[in-house]
Parts: sequence; structure tokens; C-alpha cells
Amino acid sequence: MQQNNRVSAQQTAHTARLMSICSQAPAQRSMDDIWFIRDRLHERSNFFRLWPSQLQQLICRLARPMHWVQNEVASQANKPCDVAFILEGKAAVAVRSSPGTSLQKDIAVLQSGDTFGEISLLGAQRSPAFIVVRSKELLALAVDAQALAHAMLQQQQQAQTQRKLPKIFAPADSQQQQQAKQQQTWVPEDAPMN
Repeated sequence: MQQNNRVSAQQTAHTARLMSICSQAPAQRSMDDIWFIRDRLHERSNFFRLWPSQLQQLICRLARPMHWVQNEVASQANKPCDVAFILEGKAAVAVRSSPGTSLQKDIAVLQSGDTFGEISLLGAQRSPAFIVVRSKELLALAVDAQALAHAMLQQQQQAQTQRKLPKIFAPADSQQQQQAKQQQTWVPEDAPMN
């Protein structure tokens, strides 16, 4: 029981630090901040672990903190949504019980480590489901899918540009080449030959 409380206290402290870091502008985050965010999302989110390292870093750079309270709708049906990584709390995936009514039916429960809004990464702007907070509060890190796609495109264009740049300077000699040059001795042109 004590170990669970210790883990819970550490996780709460990590969540507070994550929310603090992600409230900073992306340009103000250090690489240590990015790695902290990455490590914490690795611990909590199976979906996050699926992505390549470069994309994980972009997600960590663009993530922003989100906080909702009980019964608040975190994502509305048929409205653009972000990708959200749940840090703490519980939410329900809900759909209308019948067309044209306001009654909702919970069809799944999301909790720490789960994500919602992933469909926006595929370019879909809308989802038929609502995400409704069922715990006292829900804390998450969210990323705008369009901003992520734009950052990925910029990164790809930069990489292509760097590959096309002419090499102005010759690459540095390898260590073996430097050692070979040091072992060679200079012989003046007018030295007698044996």
C-alpha cells in the first residue's frame, strides 16, 4: 500500500511538472523538458510509444496542457478535435442514444494512459462520439493535429534542403588519414637520393 502511495505521489508530481512545462511556449522548452515529457508519455501511453522518435519529439514540443472538470465535454461530436493523451482522471466515450436527442450513452471508458482524437491524425476533422469527463477532473496533454502535420512537413522540407546543399568545405580527414599524414616525413626537393 505504501509503495502504491509513493508511486501515486510521484506520478502526481510528474503530472504537475508536465502541465507546467507544457504551459510554456514551445520555443521556450529545453531539450531536457522535451525528454522529460517524452519519458513520462512513454511510461503512460501505449499509443505514444508506437510513434518514431522524431515524431515523439515534435509531439512533446507542441503539447499543451488541458484541464476539464466532471461532466464537461472534452471533445464534441462532429467538431474538430485535438489528439489528447490522458494523464489523470477518467472520461467516457459517449454517443447520442438516438438521433436528434440530447441523451448520451457511454460506450467506453478512458483513463490515464489512454488517448482520444487520434482520428484527427488521419485527416478526419470530426468524430461521431463525445468525450465526457466522468472523474472529478481530467488532465491531459493535447496536440493540434494540423499543427503537428505542418511541423512534420517543415521538418521533412528542411531535411530535403540539407541533402541538396552543396558541400562548401571538404569533410574533415578521418583519424586514420590524420595519423598517416603525421607519420609521413617531409623531404626537400633538392635532397640527394640514395
